This record gives sequence, structure tokens and C-alpha cells, in this order.
Amino acid sequence: RSATKEQVQSIGATFLEVESDESGEAEGGYAKEMSAEWFAAADRMLLKECATTDVIITTAQIPGRKAPVLIKKDMVAAMPKGSVTI
Repeated sequence: RSATKEQVQSIGATFLEVESDESGEAEGGYAKEMSAEWFAAADRMLLKECATTDVIITTAQIPGRKAPVLIKKDMVAAMPKGSVTI
């Protein structure tokens, strides 16, 4: 979501974006559930990025639903020793 990107960049962090035409924004600016294709693209991108990332913070809460798991075991295993996930 564009608001999330702005918040991340305002503290000097890098916002990672999934290459997709699909928007993550629903009515009222809330997050919406993404497609299986988006999640597959996210998995590929995150696995690559985790290999060179010391800290990764994810937010994926969708109102009224369980938050999806974005960072998986293989991604954590790919991170440099001493890295942190939030």
C-alpha cells in the first residue's frame, strides 16, 4: 500500500515491492487479500532479498482475517547470521 511505503521510507528504511500489477489497497485504504500469483511472486522476491538483509519487518494484517505468513523458514535460513525478523 502506498501509505505503508511512505511510512517505511520516512524512517530511512527500504520498502520492498512485489513486481505485480495487483494493488494491495482496498476501500478506505485498508489492505486486501492478495492472489496466489501475488504470493508466489512475493515468495521469490523475499527469498532473494532475505539473503542480503539484516533486518526485515513485515506487516500484512487484513481486517477480519488471519494475517498471512510472509517470511517462511527457507527465507529465514537464507538470512545472514544475526539477522532479525519482526
